[in-house]
Amino acid sequence: MPGSCSRRRTGGWIPAGLLLVALLAALAPPAAQAHAILVQADPPPGARLSLPPDRVRLWFSEPVEPTLTRVEVLDAERRRVDRGDLRADPQDPRRLEISLASLPPGLYTVVWQTVSRVDGHPARGFYTFAVGAGAIGPTSEGIQAGLPPIATAIRWLRSLALLLAFGLWTFHEGVLAPAGARVGPSAEPLFRLSRRMRLGAGGLVLGAAGLWAVGWASWTTQGLPPQVWGIALEQAGLRALITSGLALLATLPALHPRSAQLRRGEQAIVLLLFTGSLLSLSLEGHAAAGGDSLAVAADLLHRLGAGVWIGGLIGMSAALRVLQRLPPPERVAFLAEAVPRLSSRALLAVLGLAAGGIYRAAGEVGGLDRLGTTPYGRLLLLKSALFLAALVLAAWNRFRMRPRFGAASPAATAALPAFRALVGGEALLAAAIVALAAGLADLPPPRTLPGTVGEAAWILLGRPAADIRLQLTLTPARAPNRFDIEVRDPMGRPLPDLQRVILELTPLEAPVGTRRVVAQAEPDGRFHAVEPLTWPGLWRIRVIVRRQGREDVSSVFPLDLPGASSPREVDPEALEWLRRADTRMNRLKSVRMREELNDGEGRAVWGEYEFQAPDRMRVQLEGGSAAILIGKTQYVQEGGRWTALALAEPFRFPDFHYAESVEVAHVGPEEVLEGNPTRVIVARGRAGGLAFAFWIDRRDFRLHQVLMAGPGHLMAQRYFDFDAPLSVEPP
Repeated sequence: MPGSCSRRRTGGWIPAGLLLVALLAALAPPAAQAHAILVQADPPPGARLSLPPDRVRLWFSEPVEPTLTRVEVLDAERRRVDRGDLRADPQDPRRLEISLASLPPGLYTVVWQTVSRVDGHPARGFYTFAVGAGAIGPTSEGIQAGLPPIATAIRWLRSLALLLAFGLWTFHEGVLAPAGARVGPSAEPLFRLSRRMRLGAGGLVLGAAGLWAVGWASWTTQGLPPQVWGIALEQAGLRALITSGLALLATLPALHPRSAQLRRGEQAIVLLLFTGSLLSLSLEGHAAAGGDSLAVAADLLHRLGAGVWIGGLIGMSAALRVLQRLPPPERVAFLAEAVPRLSSRALLAVLGLAAGGIYRAAGEVGGLDRLGTTPYGRLLLLKSALFLAALVLAAWNRFRMRPRFGAASPAATAALPAFRALVGGEALLAAAIVALAAGLADLPPPRTLPGTVGEAAWILLGRPAADIRLQLTLTPARAPNRFDIEVRDPMGRPLPDLQRVILELTPLEAPVGTRRVVAQAEPDGRFHAVEPLTWPGLWRIRVIVRRQGREDVSSVFPLDLPGASSPREVDPEALEWLRRADTRMNRLKSVRMREELNDGEGRAVWGEYEFQAPDRMRVQLEGGSAAILIGKTQYVQEGGRWTALALAEPFRFPDFHYAESVEVAHVGPEEVLEGNPTRVIVARGRAGGLAFAFWIDRRDFRLHQVLMAGPGHLMAQRYFDFDAPLSVEPP
């Protein structure tokens, strides 16, 4: 008999078990990101090529599913010019490559479509490049990511079904069965109701899984060959089988007509089955994106808490209707046992839900400013508002209603209608929160969007020529970054012969080449461009100024974007390049060097240096200041007067030892720098968070250029006039 169950087996250990399995989820292998978005390409978007490429290479933000991916290259007449041999790089599953036929001069469009390996989010986009000197047209990339609205509805149904199946089980084991045992045989209608609801939730899990599998296969294969649909359906069916199958196995005890409460060992098995089902959802979503096992554990804790909360609310709401048919003494006895139990479990569930949600939100959003500037952030705010509203109702139930029922007094019957209305309202809010969570799962979180480079704009100053002053403002964005460029003369006036401003963006730690962008002129004489900086690591930003009848001039800025970029070890070949460069530079008798220093906040120093062995240097700074170092004496010029100062240590030149000061180094691309064939070596310093790039001559290992980026310190050095006849003398 249901009423004969002992209160000893109350399942009171289940909350501790929920925390344990959430921690065990940290051991689960992380999956890839949930949106495969194009982050780099070769040829790059907007490129104008003098020679036709023989292939197109695309890099995405995560590994893509090759069988569900489409890449086409079209000419101006929208005819395919690729060879249809799309293939993935076995060494880098994020990269795709497709061969091209011989391309005549003209404009070409690359159209791509991917599907995430994790949860099947599709992404589509295009970009253009040109061969020859023709007009290139718009260079912006179009990206469309996400599933249709019906997919969000089915995802909501699927998630709600799993949460409901789990939550109704925890409500039965932890609330209804112990309270029914107190009531006795009169509680049989409540047990029948619980059994029907749990079996109904299992059926809902099965139906939602089927809808999701068929829909996913249909939505993600649009534009692909018909035979691909079967492959997609097979993949979706396998995922649905794992997720729903575990939940259905956990629901089987409800088939037993006389089972009121499981034994502890049986409870443990059911708990693990439900946890595995919910964990599979966590591994399908954003939580598994960045390889953070704690994020997966937090997401699982979030889902477990939501299941206990929602299942308890809906279970209690349904039980209250049946409870009206019981005699008043049994009704009061049931409420006296059930309401405190439900309240305690709901408190633990809400704490777990909130803790997991806050951790996940911090990881996905990355900054308070992104809450109101991205669709993901705005939907998260709405979800949080509904959650707070539900908490208000929960607090009222706990602190105003619970004392009335816990006393087992006749006043509990009078409070029953109000309690039923409050529980029903809280359950509706919980269902709406799950719907918003399903919408969040279909949106790319701000941390995965291209172009997130920092929290504040960088303001960089350059002097590409003696009569030009340049300001570059790089504004972080949740979409591609915005570059604002202002070019003036030293008096702050516009240049009358200015024709064009061009940006060259080069990720030095990724083998994808340089992206060249023509900035758009604005009515006030300024220029702007919108382009993504998507690869983490060291970048070279070159701003080229083109004037009528003159040679192009430029300023170069280094930027170090956070994230895992280069290998965290020293490449022996890279270290050998640096050693040879140090050796060659330490044999110099003299050299000149031009240096630009920026702090990223609109302050800069420009200096012209002359070095003479063994111990002499002269520097002339922008603005008139100058200094001369000879041995242990430093001469400083300010206001037209020279002052001699003693140095603690004598100045020495040459004194290059870059190979000894780097912790990480690897070999970068080959480049021709002002006619000199060079090899780029990218390195990280041993201290100070400094990133370096060295342009080393491939013929004699002379160092032509050094870029350095660190906190508040962006440096560009250019060496020239090696061993030129010069003399540094005291003033």
